[in-house]
Amino acid sequence: MNGYKYKEFQSGQEKTVSEMVWNVFNEFVAPGYPKEGIDTFMRFTSPESLVQMLDSKRFFGICCWYENQLAGFVLVRDFNHISLLFVDKQFQKQGISKELLRIALHRCSEKNPFLAEITVNAAPFAVEAYKKLGFAETGESKIEDGIIYIPMSMKFKSEFSLSEMSVSDYDQIYDLWKNSDGIGINDVDTKERLEIFIKKNPNLCYITKKDEKVIGTILCGCDGRRGYIYHAAVNQEYRGHGIGRIMVEIALFNLKELGIRKCHLFTFKDNETGKIFWTTLGWQKRDDLLIFSKELN
Repeated sequence: MNGYKYKEFQSGQEKTVSEMVWNVFNEFVAPGYPKEGIDTFMRFTSPESLVQMLDSKRFFGICCWYENQLAGFVLVRDFNHISLLFVDKQFQKQGISKELLRIALHRCSEKNPFLAEITVNAAPFAVEAYKKLGFAETGESKIEDGIIYIPMSMKFKSEFSLSEMSVSDYDQIYDLWKNSDGIGINDVDTKERLEIFIKKNPNLCYITKKDEKVIGTILCGCDGRRGYIYHAAVNQEYRGHGIGRIMVEIALFNLKELGIRKCHLFTFKDNETGKIFWTTLGWQKRDDLLIFSKELN
């Protein structure tokens, strides 16, 4: 595909994208749509709508350019759904859709390392093209606001798996903690104590595995008033994939479901990696508190 350049959508390109998408839609899709569906699509792909979507954190777009001409465009929502995938008529059947999809999937996987499915609502004329890209139909033809579509999805095996923590993985969990900088091991980290903690805090403690090996953990619990995070760790070899961020987000979401509105965590003063990680995620260091501890035995 010499001569093609794939670049992130930039502000100011919305009119060019809108015109290309509309031209393809008008020729290949619109003839089978009712007026309501055509009007809905026009509103969704207007320059103003595209700018609004792409300015939000929910969408991203990738353009394919041939010299100064827009050859193709993909719009992705929530890092797991193809909202638009269009290739200009003169550039079709040259592998542009496949490459746009590949780039989009890579971007989605960077955001969510546990992603195992991406979906699309395909126009009837595009179903066979999506099948060639690896999608399969997941339901019957539907119509919403005049838009006729067939739900489809592409499933794939994620490199990483996420599951609730179980003491059956204790040896691997303990080994990860023991070899992670910034994790303090003490007498509450026995298998028996871990099992008690997990049972008291369902849906809050998770592990990440790669090839059946534990490479990430998070212990989260609550006392009915506040949440607490302990032993958030990722094997150094797999840091930078977003694994820790996803585990934290899931734990905090489930805390909020329990009515908890604030969460605390503890980190050693010399844990520079940990301080950077938590600050990057929006956590604030407290200078107004002191910690007091007392041994009970």
